[in-house]
Amino acid sequence: MYDESQPEPITEPDTPNATKFHPDDENADYPSKDRLDGMKSFIVHYSRLRAFNKGIFSYKWGDNPMLQRQDSLTILDAVAGYVELNPLQKKVARMEMDRALFQKWSSPAGIDKELIAVCICAIVLRNDCRSDRAYHPNRNDENNDELFVHLMEGFSYQDTTVRRCIQKVQGHIQWSSVDWKEAETMLSA
Repeated sequence: MYDESQPEPITEPDTPNATKFHPDDENADYPSKDRLDGMKSFIVHYSRLRAFNKGIFSYKWGDNPMLQRQDSLTILDAVAGYVELNPLQKKVARMEMDRALFQKWSSPAGIDKELIAVCICAIVLRNDCRSDRAYHPNRNDENNDELFVHLMEGFSYQDTTVRRCIQKVQGHIQWSSVDWKEAETMLSA
C-alpha cells in the first residue's frame, strides 16, 4: 500500500559522492592544451563528469532509458504540482507514468509526454473517491476543475486528441493496485 509519509522515490542514483561539477566555471587556471582525455574545452569535460556523477552517462554512451525516465517523471511532477494533486495521488500518477507506453501511444497528431502526463493526472484525480475534482474534454469548462482548464488553455491540443489520449491511458491503468479506502484510513490515523 502507498504511504504518503514516505519520501518520493529518487529519480537519480543515491551516491555518497558529494562532488558538484560546474561546467561553466572557466575562471580556473588550467592548461587546456595539455588535456589527456581529448576534450577540447572544460565545459564539455565537466558537463560529462556531472552527467557521469548523476548516473545518466557512462563514458561514451548515454543511458537513454534513465534519461527518458527522468524527463518523464519531471514532466509529471510539474503537471501534478500545477494541478495540486495530493501526495498519494502524485505517487499513483508517478507509478503510472513509469508504466506508460509512450511509443505506442504517441502520434503525429499530437499525443506527447506532456499530454500523457496531464491525462494520467486527470484520470488519477477522477478515480480518487475522496476527491470531487475532475477533468475531461467532454465536460463544460465550468464543470471541469479550474486548474486543469487553465493548464489546458496553455496547450494547443485539440479536444479529439485529448479524448484519444485519455482513452488510451484509461485502458492501461490498473486500478486494482490502488485501494483508496485503505489509503484514506492510513492518512487519518
